[in-house]
Amino acid sequence: MVTVLPPVVRRVALFLRETAIVRSAASAAPTGVNHAIKHPASPGSANYLALQVLRSFRVLMQSARQHFAQTRQRTGLTGAQLWALSEIIAAPDMRLTTLARLLNLHQTTASNLVLDLVSGGLIEKVPDASDRRSINLRATSEGMAALAAAPRPHEGVLPTALRSLQQHELEALHLALQPLIRHLDPAEVERFAQTPMSDILAAGEVRKRSAE
Repeated sequence: MVTVLPPVVRRVALFLRETAIVRSAASAAPTGVNHAIKHPASPGSANYLALQVLRSFRVLMQSARQHFAQTRQRTGLTGAQLWALSEIIAAPDMRLTTLARLLNLHQTTASNLVLDLVSGGLIEKVPDASDRRSINLRATSEGMAALAAAPRPHEGVLPTALRSLQQHELEALHLALQPLIRHLDPAEVERFAQTPMSDILAAGEVRKRSAE
């Protein structure tokens, strides 16, 4: 059975594939080429390619932000909360450690998501039947109704688009991003990596409103 991706996911996947193709082409290009002789804005120059990649990042971020805004409008949940809720509904009686692994988050961050969902009445903590010392997570009827009202994909645009790529495309994309990440503050990289995308974009919106 062929999975039909939402239009926004297909657009994001296309940008991700283009980035992977650029990486593959750059790897095959001859070394020692002096791009400085080209006009900064001419196609093929380093500056032109940098601006094209920046354009792709803008599309990715705006696509994700738009989807998270729709999620918040329909359900009152952040993108990370909705993703967590969808995983708990898909696998009832899930443990916190499993949820953290599925979302690729630190356990403390996942625990905070769970607390929000519990306080909102969307999930509940129940003792494990085989080990009363352990706690499982289970969605309530309110949680199931919230998921039914939420826009798809429940896990977000970027994770869904990334999973639609072929393995060689993912490998090329991963390798292409590493030189860029090496320019960032090493002390912040892991902390940023553990922050849900919806929280990052929401923080940007808060700063924007504060400045207005």
